[in-house]
Amino acid sequence: MRAPSLRACSALSRIALAAAATCALPAHAQFGGLLQSMMQAQQQAAQQEAAQRAATPAKRWGTVKPVPADLRTQAQAFAAGAKSAEMRPLYERLFIEGERNATLNFERIGLAALSAGDLDTAEKAFEAAVARIDLIYADNPEAQKAKSLWTAEKVKDFKGEPYERAMAYFYRGIVWAAKGDFQNARAMFKQADYQDTVAEAEAYAGDFGLMPYMAGWASYCDGNEQLAKEFAQQAAKVDKGFVGISAEQPVLVLFETSRVPFKYGGGKYGELLKWQQYEAVLKEPKYEVQGACVPDADGCKPVPGKFIVGGDVGFQATTRGGRPIDAVLGGKASFREGAEGVANVATAVGAASLDVAMLSGNRDAAGLGMVGMFAGLVAQGMAENTQAQADIREWEQLQGQLWLGTGSTKLEAPAVRANVQTFTQFVGVGMSFERQGSTVKLVNVMAGAPAHRAGLRSGDELLAVDGAPVATLQPQDIAAKVRGNAGTAVNLRVVRNGEPQDVPVVRDTITNPVVPSAPLKRLVDAPRCQLYWGRAMPAAAATVREAGPLEPGEHPRDPAFRGEIQAMFGA
Repeated sequence: MRAPSLRACSALSRIALAAAATCALPAHAQFGGLLQSMMQAQQQAAQQEAAQRAATPAKRWGTVKPVPADLRTQAQAFAAGAKSAEMRPLYERLFIEGERNATLNFERIGLAALSAGDLDTAEKAFEAAVARIDLIYADNPEAQKAKSLWTAEKVKDFKGEPYERAMAYFYRGIVWAAKGDFQNARAMFKQADYQDTVAEAEAYAGDFGLMPYMAGWASYCDGNEQLAKEFAQQAAKVDKGFVGISAEQPVLVLFETSRVPFKYGGGKYGELLKWQQYEAVLKEPKYEVQGACVPDADGCKPVPGKFIVGGDVGFQATTRGGRPIDAVLGGKASFREGAEGVANVATAVGAASLDVAMLSGNRDAAGLGMVGMFAGLVAQGMAENTQAQADIREWEQLQGQLWLGTGSTKLEAPAVRANVQTFTQFVGVGMSFERQGSTVKLVNVMAGAPAHRAGLRSGDELLAVDGAPVATLQPQDIAAKVRGNAGTAVNLRVVRNGEPQDVPVVRDTITNPVVPSAPLKRLVDAPRCQLYWGRAMPAAAATVREAGPLEPGEHPRDPAFRGEIQAMFGA
């Protein structure tokens, strides 16, 4: 038997050398030893990859089929019947994606319509959404049986996580209240409370205090003060923020702020359903509502009462029964990771051993190679047939916090405003710039900010930044020159009363002041109660860009479904 040349040996990979070193052992023993050591190395590599993914959480959508041209044309014709142009993208998505994403798209349309004051469309959309959720998650034996079958499917129609389902019933209750039906509103808020307790495979203790409180408020509006007291006590029992907050109040103000955490797939294969706060990724502002006011000729007249965080939707998204969760649906992925690891390592060992056999003529190495390659093929087939990617479809319109305030006296105003502190801390000098003809003026100099403390005022003309003239620059370019690190100084040359002067300004961390929000619409004006509601974030087309790629529907019911929605929305 001829020994391999030095040149051939130097060309062998470390895997091949390891295989050659163990050729004195039987093939199965050689394979087992090498497999164990290489599995350990692969597990370490997988852990490093998972850590890198965890450090930069982001949505990673899978590949979807293109939308057929004729389907897109039909969707556009259907969407032309929407009541506003900004609703059309939502209608198109509903038509194209069909039954599989129907619940989610009805929720999107319902919330956008409610925000626009279109109660009829909101009612139709939310009713269609909760009807589909009821098929699986209603509190009855029929739904439990349907749920067991639905859970076994690999590809499911969207129903949402507990917090998403709870919010669908919450908004359906708001629409019932706006229509003057407080008994059905109470029923929806009770259902919202129930949805908080059930997940796909487990049940939890309810802790969404907003929902029993809203059931109590609806009871008060309906004239049942005893039920109002009982539901308010239930809310205070699960959420201490409601202690001392009566549901028997003529005025209820709800204002939604922030963003609910977004879903993403964690783990090596994206198999773990996880959540990430927007603040940690996009520097999304945080809010605090400090009261409400009624706009008048003198500004905004304060409304007596305080606000609490009535519903922390972000907390509900990332907990179950009040306990923080790290990830969901990871059981199947642990099997897939093991299978794919065996496949990769076994195939590598087999290939390396065959290389040794060809170079050296060693029969044991050839046997090792055949065993390894066979095991690799079997394990790879197991891995490829395991579908483990987490379902990251989500109701991206939802806001993270719902502020709640009450008032003891009904209001005449058709709208109120929330006094909002927006915590968007940034480093700067606290002003902006505006070009007026050939000059650049300072505008919006914030009271108490570094520029204001240095004596600068709105209306001052800006000539230069650190000696560089700004006459030919655009406002955004000027702002870039003014930015810098906290504690450093920038010299601004300005003109006031015809006199140029140099003003040094030390950059600092700035927090935005308290400002009135956009108007909160009065949705309910009943004999016993009023409801004002609004959001800090648009709910229509502004969020469609975050909804992921369009998924052309392939559900057996899609043809019938598209006929139903055309009849539903009058298209």
